[in-house]
Order: sequence, then C-alpha cells, then structure tokens
Amino acid sequence: MHKVTLGIGGNLGQRELFLLYTRKHLANYVGALIAESSIYETAAWGMGEAPDFLNQVVIYETAMTAEEVLNEIRSIERMLGRKRSATDGYQSRTCDIDILLFDDEVIDQADLLVPHPGIPKRRFVLEPLNELIPDFIHPVHGSSIASLLEACDDNTEVKKWPSHIVI
Repeated sequence: MHKVTLGIGGNLGQRELFLLYTRKHLANYVGALIAESSIYETAAWGMGEAPDFLNQVVIYETAMTAEEVLNEIRSIERMLGRKRSATDGYQSRTCDIDILLFDDEVIDQADLLVPHPGIPKRRFVLEPLNELIPDFIHPVHGSSIASLLEACDDNTEVKKWPSHIVI
C-alpha cells in the first residue's frame, strides 16, 4: 500500500461542497482517507482578480501506482466540472487535485512530477501540509515541511476556513 498526499481545491461554485465531493470521489476511486487538514481560504495564486480558493491537503492509502492515481484524479476533476483549456496560465475551476507526494518517491515523467515542484513556493500548500506532516522530509529538497514553510517567500494570506458542512 502507498500513501498519496493530494492538494485539493477550487474557486468556483459552492467551494466547500466541491471539496466534500472531491474527498468522497477520492475515497471511492483512489483509496481510504487517512488524514485531512483544515480547509484554508486564499487569494487565487497567480491569477489576478479571480475568486478566492478553498484548499485542503488530504492523505489517502492506495494500492494504485502514482500514474493510476493521476488518471483517477483527472477523471474526478472532469466529473466535478473541471474544464481544462489549452490557454497558458492558471484558470478558475470547480475542482483541482494535485499529487503533492507519493510515499517518499521522486517521479520525473512528462505528465507527472512528484514531489509537486510548487510545494516549496506555495504557502497555501505548505500550511495544510505542515498541519499534517510537519516533520516529513521533502525527498528532493532534504528539508522538513516545517522548514520549507519557514523559508517560503510567498506572503499570500492563508486563512483557516470555518467549515459549515457537517457529515
């Protein structure tokens, strides 16, 4: 079994409900949820005046390979209304799922880079990662998540979201 750490989020529609649907679909198609961070609200990183995002980090136990997980998360994004376009740059979306970590593996393929190269640069990823696995050593940078957060140059405000959905 593997541990896959995912960043999930979205900035369109009922954002918190889309996070719930994302977690449920991941549990149905990827594996068992073993940890989830708080939900965080942040400005749309690199997107100018786009609506704010809700983001979360989740960890699943899975029997799948990283490539199989990638195929499943792309399918889940489509099910939840994600529309990818060929234009450059970031776009608003209902659902975004990124593989942040896959065990402590380093994967360098054309369509899959693990650990996600944006981890050290993005406070909205580091804050929830630090909540769950502060002592995890990044397999490329050789630093703990807590150290990466402390060194992060991203000054974007990351606020805990007061969740209103009760399951």
